[in-house]
Amino acid sequence: MNGTACKAPYFSQWETASMTLAVLERGAPALLDDPLWQQSGADTVEEYARWAVNICGMACLKMILAATGQDHRTIDLARGCTAFGGYVVNEEDQSIKGLIYAPFVTYVGETFGLDAETVTSLQTADLADILKNSAFFIASVNSQIRWPDRQPPSKGGHPCW
Repeated sequence: MNGTACKAPYFSQWETASMTLAVLERGAPALLDDPLWQQSGADTVEEYARWAVNICGMACLKMILAATGQDHRTIDLARGCTAFGGYVVNEEDQSIKGLIYAPFVTYVGETFGLDAETVTSLQTADLADILKNSAFFIASVNSQIRWPDRQPPSKGGHPCW
């Protein structure tokens, strides 16, 4: 698919995409009210709420896979990525660390045959050339990017596709 335009469906990291404002206002507890949580693949609504705030990268992967005709539940993708070390779940408090990029690249390559790489310090001006040769691109950006008048407190941290 290199250099080929394709249409991918949109998937949010929450099953009900319109929940973004509620999550921004109330945080992860808002996800306990997501009426579609069971579509995620989680066993409980609590498991869904814990994972959903951490799986923006899996939502991006889900879009890419859907564009290639594959249907996967977001939590199932996160579990698969965890098996490769792409997420680390703390056994004591069940907190989630990730997405860890190198294991993610291995996961998507070995599991889905996707050719992926991690690139750091990419300049905005370089995006046009990358997009000429790639059908898909996931960028890790700070979630504060939604407010262009604010300076993000750090780099990276939230994939957007």
